[in-house]
Amino acid sequence: MEDVTHPNRLCGSDARPGVRSGKGHVVKRCTVIALGALLVALAVAGPASAAKRGGTFEGMFATDVDFVDPSLAYYAHSMRIQNAIGANLVRFADAEGAAGSRLVPEVASFPLVSSDGRTYTFRIRKGFRFSNGKPVTARNFAWAINRALAPQQQSPGATFLSDLVGAQAVVDGKARAAAGVRVLGGGSALRIRLTRPSPDLMTRLALPFFQAIDTAVPVDAKGVHSFASAGPYRIVSWTPNVRLVLTRNPYYKRNPLATRPANVDRFDFQANVSLDAQLLKVKAGEADYGAEGVAPTAHADLARQYGINKGRYQVRQVPVTQFIAINTTRGIFRDPAVRKAVNLAIDRQAILSQRGYLAGKRADQILPPGIPGFRDFQAYPLRYSEASVAKAKQLMRGRTAHALMLAGNRGSNLLIPQIVKFNLAKIGIDVDVRPLAAGPLAAAAGTKGEPFELFLSGWQADYPDPNAFMSTLLDGTTIRESNNNNVSYFDVGKINRRLHAAAGLSGAERYRAFASLDREITLEYAPWAALSNPNSRDFVSARVGCYGYHPTYGLNLVTVCLK
Repeated sequence: MEDVTHPNRLCGSDARPGVRSGKGHVVKRCTVIALGALLVALAVAGPASAAKRGGTFEGMFATDVDFVDPSLAYYAHSMRIQNAIGANLVRFADAEGAAGSRLVPEVASFPLVSSDGRTYTFRIRKGFRFSNGKPVTARNFAWAINRALAPQQQSPGATFLSDLVGAQAVVDGKARAAAGVRVLGGGSALRIRLTRPSPDLMTRLALPFFQAIDTAVPVDAKGVHSFASAGPYRIVSWTPNVRLVLTRNPYYKRNPLATRPANVDRFDFQANVSLDAQLLKVKAGEADYGAEGVAPTAHADLARQYGINKGRYQVRQVPVTQFIAINTTRGIFRDPAVRKAVNLAIDRQAILSQRGYLAGKRADQILPPGIPGFRDFQAYPLRYSEASVAKAKQLMRGRTAHALMLAGNRGSNLLIPQIVKFNLAKIGIDVDVRPLAAGPLAAAAGTKGEPFELFLSGWQADYPDPNAFMSTLLDGTTIRESNNNNVSYFDVGKINRRLHAAAGLSGAERYRAFASLDREITLEYAPWAALSNPNSRDFVSARVGCYGYHPTYGLNLVTVCLK
């Protein structure tokens, strides 16, 4: 999916690679069509193809992966790579749509859960091996968890373990291992204890951060480049900003419990290929796929030439919200009234138009459609008007401000800030824009105290639950010195407590609680100006078959095949 980059799953650029990255050109016209009929088509899987085995899949990155280290990799296409190389206790099914959000056993059977919902015991299934031949045991999962928590590692995965007994002691450097993680039976079982019931624990453990990691892999904040993996594929080489190569894990298919397809023999991704060059290469059959999609101006022609979901041009609705994070610690932006004024003054349609044909739909709230707990409500005008600008001026009460906006340095991420600058000038906010490449952008936005006021960003759900948006992005208790996901630095005590309480609920009660929080945070505090809910738009070569779009990882490398 293009148009969704991110620093730490945050989309700071415009394409979908790493900061789910970017591309884009000015479009003269953006045709807005009725989405009802279109989304029926979007739900349809790609063309049926016999799953042939073998061959080399030629891919491209405009922006390279951030890391290959499982504890650190967090760009959208980095997560796609991790999905192909990792083996977890449980994992998401290799399927499209809602079926892809279903959990299935992998290295462990489904756990035994205590009556109070705080203790999970996983039995490790025998037969899984790393690509170096070592057997996978409970110790490898305990190490993955403790490595993610280690303060020297600076892993984004630590955010997902805040309810683990002893996690904070590890994060604070007071312990080397979390008291709530225990290896049993010489490595045949893993016991995890929580501080409170958390119905989404298994979903979080399915994330690539917590795949089996060889205990010989050291803690390293810069990330290791070479390591053994236990999933269908292994990384055989990574030359940063040049090439990333995956081949089969030679031990994977020897285990009858390892049932993932792994059709392709080898994946060869070339980095730093411009979006225009990617389009030409895929059209000519010189490459099979560009991880960030194509330039916004190309989509209308591709849809017209190849059709939608008929083979080479694939469009899916995805659980993403693109937004402007408003730094709630800076100057007059501490005042919710000013943040509401920003929401009222921006032209969401003009912004969406920069992303091209079939880009998605405008948004004004945190949760996107497709995430349980989403309840559509009228928060701010989806259509720009002078009346909303007048209301924004009233909220400003004559105050003025300078604001630094961080954004990606390519495509529509260069154009959208200019629209925001024009919009906010009308209400007395003078915006300066600092375009940055993906890595520096992620580092700047994620650093506590960095002097910026606005950040053009976005978020794709790491797993299909409202907690993956609300708590991950807006819980003030997770803010640290660097690698923050809460890039609005929003920290309100009563909201933090309600987020924690909602995370302990299940079923309809859980979703009602998060829906209520979405509404209250958006209307009362406005730490974001939500912009759009985008579509994924992939263009592949004529020889790509078995196309499957996974709701968490995008194009599924494990199921794709070559004709």
